[in-house]
Amino acid sequence: MPVVTINGEIGSRAGEVGHKVAEAMGSNYVDRLILAEAARRIGATVEALEGKEEKPETFGEGVARFLQRMLERSAVAGTGGEPYFGPGLDILLGRQYEEMEREPITRPQELDNDSLMKATSQVIKDVAQNGNVVIAGRASNMILSDMPDVLHVRFTAPLECRILAIMEDEGVPRPEAERILQVRERARIWFYRKFFKVEPANSLIYHLTINTGSTPIDVATAVVVTAAEKLVKSGA
Repeated sequence: MPVVTINGEIGSRAGEVGHKVAEAMGSNYVDRLILAEAARRIGATVEALEGKEEKPETFGEGVARFLQRMLERSAVAGTGGEPYFGPGLDILLGRQYEEMEREPITRPQELDNDSLMKATSQVIKDVAQNGNVVIAGRASNMILSDMPDVLHVRFTAPLECRILAIMEDEGVPRPEAERILQVRERARIWFYRKFFKVEPANSLIYHLTINTGSTPIDVATAVVVTAAEKLVKSGA
């Protein structure tokens, strides 16, 4: 089943299209908040997860099970003390780009950026191995760049469209929307440069780039779904 990564400029409606693509393909949708919730469940519901044999698990529980297995493998290998397998994994996976760009917080429950990348990469690869998933953000196109049957899509839009999108989504006035866009976009670019040494606008690291300023959301969704299905059929 196809795997689709969705990345793009802040305010470009990438997440909105991602949700619709997942719904159209009958796929699971994963973003940083879902990963964070799955990590939280490791500490809260490991016993409940182990007792779920009588009924199908939810996708959040499935991701949590992936993370639980990571912890178990780490313990078996004698590396349980490594920070990216320790407490605070939910905080780590849920952090915004701009939180990562700042100097690391040194409280014991917080984890540094290299740990973030290691943990995030492993979880995304594990989730993608099962297929039938749409993964949003976190430079997932770079993390899965060598995996076959994965469609990488970038979203862009004119600045004005992105400002208006943030005003609507965040319920903030224009000056605050402009500030949010500037801070988050700068941090997103920093993330790609720091961990992958590439510019996120480089068209060569995607299969498709879609301008949501001139492409209706439903059309963008249809384009991505068609491309994903054809990519898998072609075995590219």
